[in-house]
Amino acid sequence: MWEARSFMRRRPGDDGSFLCFESHREDPYRHQDASVFFDGVKKGAVCDSNWFEGVPGPLGWLDQPPMFTAQAPALLGFDDTIDDFCEADHKYFSNGFYDDNNHAGKCANSNNNILALWGDRLVYNTCRNLEWQVCAVLGKLPGQGGFGMRFSYNPGNLDVYDGGTGKSFGSCAGYLPPSLNCANGFATDDIYFLEVCLVSFLCKNREELFTVGPEDFYVCEFDGDAFDELQALLMQPPMNPM
Repeated sequence: MWEARSFMRRRPGDDGSFLCFESHREDPYRHQDASVFFDGVKKGAVCDSNWFEGVPGPLGWLDQPPMFTAQAPALLGFDDTIDDFCEADHKYFSNGFYDDNNHAGKCANSNNNILALWGDRLVYNTCRNLEWQVCAVLGKLPGQGGFGMRFSYNPGNLDVYDGGTGKSFGSCAGYLPPSLNCANGFATDDIYFLEVCLVSFLCKNREELFTVGPEDFYVCEFDGDAFDELQALLMQPPMNPM
């Protein structure tokens, strides 16, 4: 899942030409040393980005931070559960700044910070996802107003094999660009499994993660040593599945 090109899989035997952490942030075909990416993420170097870039209308304008009327915590989950969560939060906030008819606008209007890179200049990949997540952990997202994140689907209910939840890893469920298929790409449901995995890896208080409910705030105790370990793991080539 660490390909520089959006939603493409990294396969065993790939030569690494398009690993997202070895590609320039704004140009997947321009090589950079992986340390540039990982050092920047750990420091929160790009946290001031507009993480809604490319969304139609003012919300997606380049370098224009979103407008909120209260603290806007980070919100993680599946696309459909995020949508439901933001819709429910409109009973508290309905700011009206942005288009409520799209996923991103609905969340911004209800003071929820989500990752919604929909444009062509700064394209989505899992490196952008990791940047956003670490910014959320550090409390540095624009408008976040401090530490804390929420989850629209309880992390403790996740089951990679479904287990009756209706969500399973690798099922190719959710959004997948029409130019890709399930053999060479992954869909949005898989991203939430990855996000929870990364949070549990990078937070010292990882046990708490699996006890939070949708209305609860989770404040991660960031583990810099674990981040360095993650860097070493990601630099290894992918293994063939057993």
